Amino acid sequence: MLANLNLSMGKLDDAIANARKAHDLPHADYPLVHLIAGMALEQKRLDAEAAVEFRQFLQESPNSPSVERIRAELDAIEKRLQK
Repeated sequence: MLANLNLSMGKLDDAIANARKAHDLPHADYPLVHLIAGMALEQKRLDAEAAVEFRQFLQESPNSPSVERIRAELDAIEKRLQK
């Protein structure tokens, strides 16, 4: 929740740090920590790191309603990385 609040307030470094702290704990019910980290990393233009987080989210939450949107975002990131 703190990572999400940080993201909504534009505190990207804090959002990333708190999402990664949550990832270090048991978080089977909270795969959104990867989505939050990915969004913050993407806003910081750290596309390669954002892609890693989005892939982790898709792996941990394959049935999420956000899957198609995240796959599309991941495709866009991968296109940017190929340039």
